[in-house]
Amino acid sequence: MSRRLELTTLLAFGGEPRPAEHALGFLFLRLLGEHLPGANESSTAWEHLAAIPGRQLGAALDDTCRACEQVWPALKGFFDGVEFSRCPAPALRRSIELVGRVVAAYPSATCLAEAYQTTRSLSTSQWQGAYFTLYKLARAQALLLEPQPDEWVLDPCCGGGAMLIAALDVVRERYGVEAALGLTLVGVELDVRTAEIARASLVLAGAHPDQFWVGTGNSLTQPLVGRDRSSGRLRELQFPHILTNPPFGRAASRGTGAELREPLVVPDRVLYRPVPAR
Repeated sequence: MSRRLELTTLLAFGGEPRPAEHALGFLFLRLLGEHLPGANESSTAWEHLAAIPGRQLGAALDDTCRACEQVWPALKGFFDGVEFSRCPAPALRRSIELVGRVVAAYPSATCLAEAYQTTRSLSTSQWQGAYFTLYKLARAQALLLEPQPDEWVLDPCCGGGAMLIAALDVVRERYGVEAALGLTLVGVELDVRTAEIARASLVLAGAHPDQFWVGTGNSLTQPLVGRDRSSGRLRELQFPHILTNPPFGRAASRGTGAELREPLVVPDRVLYRPVPAR
């Protein structure tokens, strides 16, 4: 079975009216695996969650989604519309069987983004210029850029977050996990759902909740600003590194509305978090 067909089968989800959201929710939980939040060690692993009896499985999955939102506030919105408890138990069990094969078919770093792109119509992708960057290409750019652990990296058209994830991976490999916590990752994405995918992908990549921010907006018309610690005033931010693959569609030039001219404010939790000394 091809990976597209397997994903399509997972998306069918027993007739559930919001199959794409449920499929992506399943993928996220499966990729998070042993890091799933839970009451004790035995209940945190995907294997233990998947072994819960059918009648209790839907509620357990919903509880896990809510727990993930508590641990990672950046996931707010990602699970909207997901109610596993409303899905038939046989469909849940079948999806658990399929999700492992879907995960195996996609690169782990960008699995969510690639799966999401597969679910979108070709016409929609063309109109938005939404062809997500392959991870291996993003990694090649990050290797050439050579970001340092205490630097800022911006992707003004971040899509599913591949460029930001690649930068984080490169810094980890060169300087270690602890040093990589000093890297600051900022992205901007026009599409709300795609921005949610990027945030969830950064969570899966192990980024610290305070070392990244992905805003929804148009980086061509909206300046990126942050609050000055001394004056409290907003100032435009400067980025030593910009990694991006700009969209080439009608959405790329859209920005006539007032809401797409307002500044995008990077929160203080990212600007002023403590970082490891080098």
